Amino acid sequence: MQNVKRLVAETLRVAPKKATRMINQARLLAEVLTPTGHITPAALPVVREAARAGELDGDHIDAISHTLETLPAGISIADRELLETTLVDTARVFHAQIVRRHGDRIVAHLEQNEPAAEREQAEPANIMTYRRSRDGRVRIVAELDAETADVFEGLITPLAVPQKDVPEVRDQSRRQGDAMAEVIFRAAGKGSDVPVKPELIVTMDLNMLMEGLGSATLDSGTYLCPSAVRRLACDAHVIPVVFNGDSQPLDVGHAHRLVQRHQRDALIARDKGCAFPGCDIPARWGDAHHIKHWKEGGPTDLHNLVLLCRRHHRIVHGNEWSITMVHGLPHFIPPVWVDCARKPMRNLLRTA
Repeated sequence: MQNVKRLVAETLRVAPKKATRMINQARLLAEVLTPTGHITPAALPVVREAARAGELDGDHIDAISHTLETLPAGISIADRELLETTLVDTARVFHAQIVRRHGDRIVAHLEQNEPAAEREQAEPANIMTYRRSRDGRVRIVAELDAETADVFEGLITPLAVPQKDVPEVRDQSRRQGDAMAEVIFRAAGKGSDVPVKPELIVTMDLNMLMEGLGSATLDSGTYLCPSAVRRLACDAHVIPVVFNGDSQPLDVGHAHRLVQRHQRDALIARDKGCAFPGCDIPARWGDAHHIKHWKEGGPTDLHNLVLLCRRHHRIVHGNEWSITMVHGLPHFIPPVWVDCARKPMRNLLRTA
């Protein structure tokens, strides 16, 4: 190995670290001719063909191999091959970071069917340590389970928004620290009459509800195993959203210009976050956008709404991107300078 690495590094004039990376990629893509004349297929045959066609680069190969290496034990060969094909299709359209995120979401989904995931969500290992300093301040280190983390973010995020009417001198860590202090005082009943009662939206399909098969998600996109869903369903502050046979929540609301709370719940359940292709901004930071503007007669109905982060909301309003609904799901039509064929695109990070 050392001799091969040295040869590659000296011949191509690359750093040893890059030479090692190139050798590892070659091992994944190369077919091997045995002494008996038999050709052993490449470890990643679909990636091999796409790379030979010039459709992938080294970063794409690393992202796909990373996902396949982290798959839970016991996954079938057929499912592994399907996952490889899916990620290659993603890589043909998006950069390597998006491919890695897409792969991570698929693996997270698959892990919910593992016994370890059931145990973790049934008895989560929440951890917190804190230490008082001599001047009375406290340093906190914590690790929370997925459900608690969603509640925590739901409490902290709105209280940590920068102030608009006065100059904001606090950085993000200071704003979040002040938000945490506010949550603690509210929980103790001091300084506010507003109760600390955040809500969780749990999205599931009818199969999950009736038979306990598959998985569900929180509005942040975090996956939950069946036992966690059954436990959360007992909580009065959990909003269950059940999809029908067409994988769509019921359409609600017709006469309101502003999106109502129950409509936003259904919108979050469908889009799971910013629906713009390649964006991973969670739902709680999204705006409800009218596909056909209200002033042009567009109704405030689910089929005319899409969830967008603030950046992509501005992009959709400000340039030639357009949105169309296909089978009840938002698809984005890029301008000609992005894709001359203007082929409708979906956010693949929301399809796992």
